[in-house]
Amino acid sequence: MAMVNMKSEKESVEESMEYAEEYAPEYPYGLCINLGADELAKLNITALPEVGSKMMLHASVFVKSVSSHDTQGQRKDSCVGLQITDMEILPAEGKSDNTAMAAMLYGPQVTDN
Repeated sequence: MAMVNMKSEKESVEESMEYAEEYAPEYPYGLCINLGADELAKLNITALPEVGSKMMLHASVFVKSVSSHDTQGQRKDSCVGLQITDMEILPAEGKSDNTAMAAMLYGPQVTDN
């Protein structure tokens, strides 16, 4: 299955958020994954990537919760909660700079020359 861009539709953001337009999130709440020091260490990421750089995330999840309800005058709402259990981060597809990726994942390499 091809990856799907989860970016919010502009109308959806305007209806559901009380932010000024310049601060409105581009993606729905809950799609942002934050990795702390412990998680970065487990993934062997010793040097932080640059803001705006692209990476690939490959993850295994289990369904943590499901819910569905009807509201008078509105459509049926459904929700699935996923818990990430295992993951890896890879260079973005088409990226061929292995040296930069290695530096990002493992930090600068010191050579004895």
